Amino acid sequence: QVDGDNPNLYMTPEDVVLCLLPLFHIYSLNSVLLCAMRAGSAVLLVQKFEIATLLELLQRHRVTVAAVVPPLVLALAKNTMVEKFDLGAIRAVLSGAAPLGKELEDALRSRLPQAVLGRGYGMTEAGPVLAMCLAFAKEPFPTKAGSCGTVVRNADLKVIDPETGLSLGLNQSGEICIRGDQIMKGYLNDDAATAATMDAQGWLHTGDIGYVDDDNEVFIVDRVKEFIKYKG
Repeated sequence: QVDGDNPNLYMTPEDVVLCLLPLFHIYSLNSVLLCAMRAGSAVLLVQKFEIATLLELLQRHRVTVAAVVPPLVLALAKNTMVEKFDLGAIRAVLSGAAPLGKELEDALRSRLPQAVLGRGYGMTEAGPVLAMCLAFAKEPFPTKAGSCGTVVRNADLKVIDPETGLSLGLNQSGEICIRGDQIMKGYLNDDAATAATMDAQGWLHTGDIGYVDDDNEVFIVDRVKEFIKYKG
């Protein structure tokens, strides 16, 4: 999805990639572990989160790419222990799985001024990446606060009115839909859930409210479908 002459998520054999998130989660498995292995990067597997241990490992192994979720960003941005460790090797911080507020984003940038901070957007059913921050590309582009980047290659994305199903224009908020060879075929033994998520034209309805701006960057602003959040 994210390959090409200028990959949206660029890792090298010289990178050391933090893999702290559980590998049963598609974000950690696909966008962290498999992407790092394909690039030949070293992967630092951490079994559980404990701030002092994590900081010591980040410093000792000179981690360069850190894939995180907002609760981890909060710990790195606000915990005073961070100041005691050298995290200068980190060049990129990728946040995903949940929205990241601007205040928290700015706080982490002040802690790790040398690092590029950005986010991706995806869901298991979509293969999983829908959009990726352009700051992580081999030849990076400028980024915007709150942006999830542009839609991945070989996929179509549209924004629709949740009530009418009609497509909306740029800068108009609606439900984000994705279509491409990478999305799921359906839910196992659950035709009703499949029909509620996939339409006859092959569009996967994400249940997320967002918009695409004039530069084709994707922004997520709300949620229309129900979900369960368990232990963060």
